[in-house]
Amino acid sequence: MDAEDAAIALSSIKINIKYALSVAHDHNWSEVKAKTEYALWIIQSGSLTIEYGQDKYFLSEGDVFFFYPQVLYHATSSKQCSFIFVHFDAILGKSCQALHFYPFDGHYPSGKTDTQLASLVASVACLQKREPFSELSVQGSLMFYLSSIMRMRYQEQGESASSSRSSELARLQPVLIYINHHLAEPIRIEALAQIISLSEKYFISFFKKAMGTTPINYITQVKMKKALEYLNEQSYSVKEVASMVGYTDIYTFSKAFKKVYGVSPSKF
Repeated sequence: MDAEDAAIALSSIKINIKYALSVAHDHNWSEVKAKTEYALWIIQSGSLTIEYGQDKYFLSEGDVFFFYPQVLYHATSSKQCSFIFVHFDAILGKSCQALHFYPFDGHYPSGKTDTQLASLVASVACLQKREPFSELSVQGSLMFYLSSIMRMRYQEQGESASSSRSSELARLQPVLIYINHHLAEPIRIEALAQIISLSEKYFISFFKKAMGTTPINYITQVKMKKALEYLNEQSYSVKEVASMVGYTDIYTFSKAFKKVYGVSPSKF
C-alpha cells in the first residue's frame, strides 16, 4: 500500500476554497478562535506562537500551520508578522470535513515541501491580482501541497503503522458516521459495538487502539466540537446548544465544554 492509498484518496475529495488572502499584524497581536473550516497559514515574515490543542508551536518565515475545524487555538506575536491564509472545505459526500479522522493538522517547518508551497503562494498572489483562471490555479496548487504533506506525515509515522491504523479506521467508519448523525441522542456503547459486530468489551479496546481515546471521550469531543460550531454561529442560546448535542442539563454541558476548551460556553 502506498502513501496515497494509506492516507486518503484525494481524487475522491472536492476542495472548496473559501478564502485565500494575505494579512499583516502589528506587534503584540493575539487571537483566540476555532476555525469553522480547514485553514493553512503560510508565514511570510516575522514569527508567531500557536497554542493548538495541548501543544505549543513556534513558527517563523516559511513555516506552515494546518488548522482543523473546531479546534481552539491561541495565536500570538510579539513582533510584526505577516502570513497567507487559505481556508477551505474538504468535501466527501455530505461531509465538509473529510480529513477529520486523519492526523494531518499541525506544524510543517520550512524546507520539506518548498517546491509545492512556492506553487501555492504564487497561485494565491495571482488570485489577489484577479488574474484569469487564478481560482483554478489555487485549487490545483492546494491539492498538490496537501498531497505532499500527507505523504510526508505518512512517511514520518511509518508505513506499517499507518497501514494498520487506516484499516482500523475503515472498519470504524460506520460507527463514526452513526455518532455524527445522533449527537442529540443518548449514544450507548453497546449499540456502537453491534454496528460492527463486536462485543462491548472488545469494541472499547479496538476503538481506543484505533482512535487513541475511549468511545466515551470521543463522543464527548465530537459533541463539544459541534457545540462550538453552533455557538460560533451566534444563533442559539447555550441552553439550546446543550439540547442540540444531547445534554438535558445545562450545568453538565457547561462543565463538559469547559473541560474540553478551557472556557465557559457563555463566553461565545
